Amino acid sequence: MKAGTDPRYGFTLLELMIVAGIMVLLSALAVPTAGKLMGASRLSQAAQLLVNELSLARQQAITRNCEVEIRLYQFADPDVPGETQFRPTMGKYRALQSFNILESGSAAALGKIHRLATSVVMDSGALSSIIALSGASPAVPTYTTGDALGLSIPKVGTQYNAVCFRFLPDGSARLKPQTGRWFLTLHGSDAGDGLASPPPNFFTLQINALNGHIQTFRP
Repeated sequence: MKAGTDPRYGFTLLELMIVAGIMVLLSALAVPTAGKLMGASRLSQAAQLLVNELSLARQQAITRNCEVEIRLYQFADPDVPGETQFRPTMGKYRALQSFNILESGSAAALGKIHRLATSVVMDSGALSSIIALSGASPAVPTYTTGDALGLSIPKVGTQYNAVCFRFLPDGSARLKPQTGRWFLTLHGSDAGDGLASPPPNFFTLQINALNGHIQTFRP
């Protein structure tokens, strides 16, 4: 009987070590790639959520002939190192919600709060002019707090800040047209916040104040 067909024949220790080494090397190469793919998938989900919510709010304003307000929520996640639940300014902009503005001036939620995919945030710096320029003057977008709004949100209560702007019945956005087009940029939380330039993987949404049209950009 040949050695190759003998049931007692097996791999040598050296062969097993080589195979194990190759498997370890392949695993080491695959993990970063898988991480990048998961991050890109989460960013795509968050981007689609943002586009859908803003597009729906604009359509609701036109259809219902009323103003619809978008609120961008900033709050701290206690599971993230360096963030404290009772200090919203230490947190990130990571959720949004739409409200129908009633004739009385009060706001009625059009739906639930939408939290962005895990590890995705809205940049609060120059990459997101809607956030960065909020509260700079009496003009919109406005910057307020959960206590001022008097609305409690799940797991956060009123410990949050909010940037608010509205779509009007003619489809335009109540944003200063002199500023030009307004931006919101999403990226992974591991890239930081208040960035001067976008990271390699990002998503930017642009709103034309004059007509409310939305454009999207992604590398």
